[in-house]
Amino acid sequence: MRERNFEWDLAFASEEVIEGLENMCRKEAYPYTKEKTTSETLFHLTLSDGNALLRVRPQDSQQLPFNPMLKFQRTILTVSLHEVGPQTIETFHRQLTLAFLRAGG
Repeated sequence: MRERNFEWDLAFASEEVIEGLENMCRKEAYPYTKEKTTSETLFHLTLSDGNALLRVRPQDSQQLPFNPMLKFQRTILTVSLHEVGPQTIETFHRQLTLAFLRAGG
C-alpha cells in the first residue's frame, strides 16, 4: 500500500482552511465529501489514482508576542494520501501549497 501522511500548522482560522480546501477541490475537480464533528472537519477526496483524507482542526487562539492585546488563530491540517503514486503526491502537495499561499505575507 502506498501511503503518504503530512501535517501543516497553518496561520489561518479553520473557516479559512475549509474554504480554501473547498475552492481547491472545485478548481481541480476533485470529488469530495465533507464531514463535521465537534472537534474537526474531515474531507474525503477522490484522486486520480487513490484517495485522500484531510483533517482540519482549529487550535486555541494565541497572543502575539509583540502585542498581547492581539490574538491570532492557527489550524492544523493533516493529510493522509492512500494508494497514490509519487506524481499525484507531488501535484497534490503543490495544489495545497498554492491554496494557502498568502500574497504579501
